[in-house]
Amino acid sequence: MRQGVKDTTAFDHVLLDELEKAGRNGHEKAAKSFADVVFKGAMLIEKAMEQYLDERKEGNRFNNKPLAKTTALDVRTSVRHLIAFLGGEAQTLNDVSEDKVFGFRTAYLLDAKGLRPQTISKHMTLMRGLWTWAITEKRFLRAKGGRPYQNPWVINEVGTPKNKRRTKDNDDDCTRECPAIDVALSIPGSRVVKMLERVARERGYPDVLTVDGPEFRGRALDGWADDHGVQLYFIDPGKPTQNAYIESFNGRFREECLNLNWFTTLAEAERIIENWRLDYNQNRPHSSLNYQTPEEFAANRPFHKPQWALALELPEGSAPPPIAHAAE
Repeated sequence: MRQGVKDTTAFDHVLLDELEKAGRNGHEKAAKSFADVVFKGAMLIEKAMEQYLDERKEGNRFNNKPLAKTTALDVRTSVRHLIAFLGGEAQTLNDVSEDKVFGFRTAYLLDAKGLRPQTISKHMTLMRGLWTWAITEKRFLRAKGGRPYQNPWVINEVGTPKNKRRTKDNDDDCTRECPAIDVALSIPGSRVVKMLERVARERGYPDVLTVDGPEFRGRALDGWADDHGVQLYFIDPGKPTQNAYIESFNGRFREECLNLNWFTTLAEAERIIENWRLDYNQNRPHSSLNYQTPEEFAANRPFHKPQWALALELPEGSAPPPIAHAAE
């Protein structure tokens, strides 16, 4: 039906209005079936957004949990950005593919607009919610052969298509610093020990190390901890709140870095992740640190730690001194 219409935008608006009237007059099921046949994902993004927000207003007839006014405004902002990226208002739900989402996230929001990673993550989350509604609740988008329609805003994996990369991070509960993030295709206990030794050359050995995961339950780390007087505190299985700081950090790391990048090489992953780690330490004030960055807080907090790792001999000299020096 739409193929024979020159101005499909005006046609869609009129047809949708008539279908909504039919629904209000008790023919919602028939109207929905008709819409499924006619549109098949051809609903305008802006029109879908208006319906989505209408169904989530305070006191809506669908008994949906209402969106906060600020969230609704944020959804409009995200859609405005998306339509600008796609090149005009006559864009439909079906016009958005995984490739378009990738370009929107990287070329438009990050490069062209220069938005911060957490802001980009918020836009992605809001658009994921809109498409989830269109796919699961309204079934505006359907795959051929009855297969589930893949939400283009859902990022399924981080890494190359063949090899997933793993990261292991180290977080200081006191200063909120992230001293290191190790990136590799696999991270056995011996590699964890090497990372901890690198950190110890700058900061000394910790008194207590709160750990979870299989990398920490092996002879390599147990021997390292015994040699250097470090007490290992293993959290209980299924109790991530016992290591709440690292869980919070991992969530931010995933949302702001891993989910926003597609790493093609290990070197690229190391570079991007290290840049994110430095930004986190140097430019992120924390309310729990009296609105200082982790690096500022660590520099202003001397501590006593008599046991230091041996400095690594480098061609230019020894390793750099600790960030926070021992109190005299």
